[in-house]
Amino acid sequence: MIRDPARFLRLLMLVSGVLSLIVASAFLLEGTWEGAQQSFAQQPSEPTPTPRTEEFSGLLAKPHHGHLFDGLADLAREPTPTATPTSAPTATPEPPAPPPTSVPVHTEPHPSVPAATPVPPPASEPGCPTAAMSGYGLDLFNAINGERAAAGLPTLAANGCVVYVAQLRSSDMASRGYFSHTSPDGQTAFGLLDYYGIPYGWAGENLARNNYPAGETVAVAIRDLMASQGHRDNILSPNYTEMGVAAATDGAGMQYFTMIFIGPA
Repeated sequence: MIRDPARFLRLLMLVSGVLSLIVASAFLLEGTWEGAQQSFAQQPSEPTPTPRTEEFSGLLAKPHHGHLFDGLADLAREPTPTATPTSAPTATPEPPAPPPTSVPVHTEPHPSVPAATPVPPPASEPGCPTAAMSGYGLDLFNAINGERAAAGLPTLAANGCVVYVAQLRSSDMASRGYFSHTSPDGQTAFGLLDYYGIPYGWAGENLARNNYPAGETVAVAIRDLMASQGHRDNILSPNYTEMGVAAATDGAGMQYFTMIFIGPA
């Protein structure tokens, strides 16, 4: 006979609660009651290591207690980023400045031509200004006469009016950035000779340019002129008796040479 029914009932409820807790734990760990019985009967084997992505898919499909705790541990661990070694930026070295190069670009020399019938100068005809050769112009003048002498030809005399026209031509090309026997506005050496009233029966013009250093620029110019048949023909023509040579340099160091030859009819 139970002396204290209320106390016995409380004890019975406590035992039932403990048993319910054990059964529920077995379902959480194994998924079935048979799994719960097996978990009491033997220890689970160590899980086979698998890639991280497979571990997470296993957790979702089957809540195995070993995978559950491993997965939770993996989730709890903060991944440590791996530092990617990077090389320190280095300044790109400046390319070395290119050495001076020859620019032996010549338009075809203006052929020597007989003078046309003189045209009366305009009323504003300024006369015939003169200029003296100097510097590169004088050096090239002497080099041309040296070539003529070497070929058995008479040297050419300097004509101050022709030197002035040659200087106009070189300065115009250097300042306006072109290289041609005809200026952008259509002016030529022959038009200038006529404008200033310089008499001639034959006339010709050679042009040359290069950006060699001061000690080489004239030598390079005469070398390239003599290597070109048309320019060589003007230099060695027997039709000429006078000449004017001038040079001008542009802002980039390019040297422009103009040589104008004239001869009597």
